[in-house]
Amino acid sequence: PARLDRVRFNMDIGHADGVAYAWQGRRMAEGRGWHVPYVSNFYHRYTPGVDRFDDQWPPLLGFVLAPVFRHFGPEANVARMTTVWISTVFLPLSLCLLVQAVSRQAWPGLLAPLPVWRSTELLVDSLTLNTDQLLAGILCLFLAALFAGRKWPALLWTCGPLMALAWYGKGSQVVLIPFFLGAVALLNGLRGLWRWPVWAAVLSALLLASPRLLENQRYFGRPLHSTQSPVSAFFGLSPRTWDL
Repeated sequence: PARLDRVRFNMDIGHADGVAYAWQGRRMAEGRGWHVPYVSNFYHRYTPGVDRFDDQWPPLLGFVLAPVFRHFGPEANVARMTTVWISTVFLPLSLCLLVQAVSRQAWPGLLAPLPVWRSTELLVDSLTLNTDQLLAGILCLFLAALFAGRKWPALLWTCGPLMALAWYGKGSQVVLIPFFLGAVALLNGLRGLWRWPVWAAVLSALLLASPRLLENQRYFGRPLHSTQSPVSAFFGLSPRTWDL
């Protein structure tokens, strides 16, 4: 009860990251798409007064918040309770499926969520409006489907939508497509690459990712646009300058 009260009466959604996710969810709940009426970063020139999609914070969490906001209203405690449910229900159950798929036994999967439910750190993190727990759960489901494909190859097609969702959560997850093909070859042999669920997964991932790929091309001239290049330059990890 004390933990629940800490969540229920917390009316703060945080700073830049949390506000961005909440804005995306609210705009989608209002039927305005994932465009936001502000400049999301200062790495690129923008046309003043024009709504644009947020290229700094991907829209995965906004997809989840939108129907919740539409039903319960765009309130801070509603947003926080959503992330708490993600951390305490969706993520542990996803981990349960992953452990079952890897071990091929039920009992390790049933025990897997226990450390997550007992983690105070996870509770604190779930109070922050961010996409990390949601993305972790999706990656668990992706890996669970990948390992389950050893016994039921038809399940491999479900990896496609999960790869697309992961990319909507973090742009770096584009690496999942080559990883998926390599993992299928490792787990199922090279012949496994020619099964229809494998290419159905790749095609569905590209199809579901296409709206944002086209949006990136339209606004920034490259489908895989990322703001992480300027950030890496800030830390001295790349030669890119801050000049606009």
